[in-house]
Amino acid sequence: MKRILAIMLVLFFALPVVAKADIWFKGSFDDAMATAAKEGKQILIDFYSAG
Repeated sequence: MKRILAIMLVLFFALPVVAKADIWFKGSFDDAMATAAKEGKQILIDFYSAG
């Protein structure tokens, strides 16, 4: 029982940290390319279609 409680407490305090990890870029594609090149990162483009 104590083990389950400990796991639940760890998850409770760890989830907000993970939730804040999503950083969305708002701007044009060219701005995103320039920012990614400056920071040495790649760009992830997510597409969704419902139909």
